[in-house]
Amino acid sequence: MSPQVKLKTKLLFCIPFFFFVLITTTPSPLLAKDKLRVIFLETQQLEVSLPLHHWNNSDYVPLRQLADLLKCRTYYNSFARKIVLYMGNHRIKITALNPFVVVDELIFQLPVNTNYDDSGIWVPIPSFLELIENYYSGHFEYNPEQETLFIHREGINISQIIVEEKINGTLIRIQTLRKFELPNVATRLSHRWLYVDIYGGRLDTTQVRSNQRIGIVKKIVPLQLEEMTQLSFQLAQDIEKSAISVTNTDHEILVSLRTRHSV
Repeated sequence: MSPQVKLKTKLLFCIPFFFFVLITTTPSPLLAKDKLRVIFLETQQLEVSLPLHHWNNSDYVPLRQLADLLKCRTYYNSFARKIVLYMGNHRIKITALNPFVVVDELIFQLPVNTNYDDSGIWVPIPSFLELIENYYSGHFEYNPEQETLFIHREGINISQIIVEEKINGTLIRIQTLRKFELPNVATRLSHRWLYVDIYGGRLDTTQVRSNQRIGIVKKIVPLQLEEMTQLSFQLAQDIEKSAISVTNTDHEILVSLRTRHSV
C-alpha cells in the first residue's frame, strides 16, 4: 500500500510579527510539469486535476488554481508578487520566493520557499495544506507517490447564506442540501446579535462572506460545532424576539427579521 501523508491540524513554526524579516530570492527553475489528481470525497465523488511541479525535493501547485478549487476568494498583486487568500474570517497572505505566510496577525514559516513563474505563485504541498487546514472546513490527505490529493468534506449540508433586504425588513435565506425540520432550528438574540443554531447542520465556513452589510445584517460569523452549525448575525439595530419568524422548505431555512410594517 502506498504511504499517504495525513495532514494534521497543527500550527507550523510561528514567529511574532515584530521578528518578521522579509526574505526574497531569485526564482528557482520548476522542473517538468505533471498533473496532481484532486479527489473530493463528498456525497458524490468528484475528480479534477491541478498542475504539479517538482523542485528541491518538494511538490508545488499553483496557488490561484488551488484557491479556485477550494472556492476561496483571492486578491493578487502582480507587482509585489503577493496574494491574499480569504478563508472565512481569515486573510492568508503569501509572497513569492518566501517561506513566510501571514495569517491575520500571526506569521508562520513553511519548510521551503514558495516559488514563482509567469503564471503566478506556487506553494509547496503538503506543508501549505497542513497550515491552511486549520482554517478550512475539511481534511486533506496527500499521496506523493500516486500524486493524488484527497479532500474530505463529508456531510456538508448547508451550501450558502443569502441576505436580502425587503420592504418590511430583512430576509436571511439559508440554502441547504436537505430539509431541516423546524424543531432542529433555534434562534436567540443577545446584544444586537442574532444566533441561528441548526442541529445536524454541516457548513464549509470558508464559503461564507462575513462582512456583507445588507438590510440590518452587518456581519455574519459562522461556527461549525460537533453537533450543529451556529450562524451569528450582527445587527445594526435592536429588534424584538417577536419580530423573528422561521419557515422552511425542502432546501431552505428562511429567517425573516421584521423591522417595519409594509405599506
